[in-house]
Amino acid sequence: PVLVIGTLGGTLRPASLHAAEFSQSSHESSYSQQELDRMLAPIALYPDTLLSQILMASTYPLEVVEASPSRRLVAEAMVLAGSLVAERGIHEGLALPFRSQPTCELPSAAELAQLPCGPVRHAAIKRCLSRGLVGTSPAPHFSLGLPAYVQATSPIRRYGDLLVQRQLLALRAGEPPLAEQDLAALLTELEGPLRQGIQIGREDQRHWLQVWFEEQEGRPWPGLFLRWLRQDHQLGLVWLEDLAQSLPCSCPSRSEPGSTLLVRVSAVDSLQDLLRLEATG
Repeated sequence: PVLVIGTLGGTLRPASLHAAEFSQSSHESSYSQQELDRMLAPIALYPDTLLSQILMASTYPLEVVEASPSRRLVAEAMVLAGSLVAERGIHEGLALPFRSQPTCELPSAAELAQLPCGPVRHAAIKRCLSRGLVGTSPAPHFSLGLPAYVQATSPIRRYGDLLVQRQLLALRAGEPPLAEQDLAALLTELEGPLRQGIQIGREDQRHWLQVWFEEQEGRPWPGLFLRWLRQDHQLGLVWLEDLAQSLPCSCPSRSEPGSTLLVRVSAVDSLQDLLRLEATG
């Protein structure tokens, strides 16, 4: 089959033509191997624990609220690539950081039918999902429905993907890749810094959310009750469509999944890491 790619105007052209044009236009401006080595040499001196955080911090993604068809296509292609890399790794006996997810018991079709479509059903399903795992042994990934999966397409953003690319390059060059025990030791060493990077990202997002709410004094937002977090404290999870976020709120005791609410800020102080939202029916 001939691979085709789209242009902004919507015309499909053979990928080979684009490759030829790119090669011709970028020939004069491309860097030599010596120049690339000189620019990238300092990065090679960074310890892996530091590099893992630098990659995450320098490319921390904005949340995609509603994926376009083209973005969904790219996402599916990335999953396909990860599946194929995992399959190749298993076939070659290559040590890789396989990602897996244990089997989960989802709500029955009858239970889901009783819930409104959209965010409420999504929240009910998401609540049942298990946390993903990373290890050197292939295992099924429940959400993706794959027997084995490896994240491999974002080496600039995720350090684990960079490890995968290193392993694949070693295999292609006929050089010895990392052995399974060495890769496992590296993953264990990186677990702490990676978790710290994720936590910093979450704290940063929470802080700027609080700063934003400080500028929205008195403004109400329509909300959709998803589920109880602590019913004894009347603390529920509410979907705010205008903000495209699910946030904990103080909710009326009669709230049920799908109940429409009106949410206001009852207290906020970004310097004290304080945000309280109150919902009324």
